[in-house]
Amino acid sequence: MNNPKKRCVVCHRWYRPNPRIGKDQLACNREECRKERKAEYDRAWREKNPGYGAGSKVKQQAWAKANPNYWRRYRKTHPDYVERERERMRSRREGLKSDAKQVLMRQIAVEKLRSIEAQAPKTVAKQVLIHR
Repeated sequence: MNNPKKRCVVCHRWYRPNPRIGKDQLACNREECRKERKAEYDRAWREKNPGYGAGSKVKQQAWAKANPNYWRRYRKTHPDYVERERERMRSRREGLKSDAKQVLMRQIAVEKLRSIEAQAPKTVAKQVLIHR
């Protein structure tokens, strides 16, 4: 076989490159490795081409001025889109709320442990138990 194993630059596992790509393949076929490698490539490309996005932003702004109320009309004629978008935003808000609750609960737990630690008598055994 003319396709020796290589190490993935993301997860560092051994893999056999796709024969169509060969020596140019840097990441294995696992989805998370491919996504990480693509994100890394995109970051490097944007650093090499910093002015690329500026032109498209100007074009988008010009189009938006030439087509006022586009989204309002689109939403009127596509109720399924409106419902999908509403559900997507609802689930996003719920996720943000649960994240905020988890952070708050973590803060409360830490504060409670600190208050317990402050009230506890200074004995070695109890301090070790509290720190655990």
